Amino acid sequence: MSTTKPNSKDLSPSRQLAIKTFKFAFQLLKDAGSSMSRKSMIAKMTEAIDFTEWEKEKYESSDSPCWERIFSFYTIPVVKAGFLQKSKGIWTLTSEGENAFKKDADEMINLAVALYKIWSKSKENLSSTISDNNSDDELINQKEINELDIEKYEEHAADGIRVFLKSQSPYDFQNFVAALLNAMEYHISYVCRVRMLKIV
Repeated sequence: MSTTKPNSKDLSPSRQLAIKTFKFAFQLLKDAGSSMSRKSMIAKMTEAIDFTEWEKEKYESSDSPCWERIFSFYTIPVVKAGFLQKSKGIWTLTSEGENAFKKDADEMINLAVALYKIWSKSKENLSSTISDNNSDDELINQKEINELDIEKYEEHAADGIRVFLKSQSPYDFQNFVAALLNAMEYHISYVCRVRMLKIV
């Protein structure tokens, strides 16, 4: 295996963008104590990184800019490599990811993609389609790409629920909780009612 480091000019625009965004993203996670919400990270990256016009363009039929879509795309091999964990909109830098981050960002991405290829080859249904010559966009299967959209939809749904609950009064909120517990087949013996106080 060749250990020659590729010139940045030899890398695809998508790979160059991945290197740029992950270098910033992993530093953000490290500064935040390893964890941060995806939403906060995207907002900070949008504000701080100097993106090109192409990187800021909308990605095909998506409402997301190219840079965000490509960055999200590369989280698939990064997660499979064990460098990053995602849970309910929170992204966490693992100890393996922190060690990988000590290398150059391009070496980290190369390692993540290489480990992803090994993982892919170990799956029976992909073993005949993955080779060392596959480009990055050929490497990731459609199911995993769809999961990126699901992650974003779940984040929007959680934000909507959070805003709705914050807008409710304490009594309305307790009624929601009581209804939820009833639906889970817990017995609710008493729900406090609103008391109207008469001021004399």
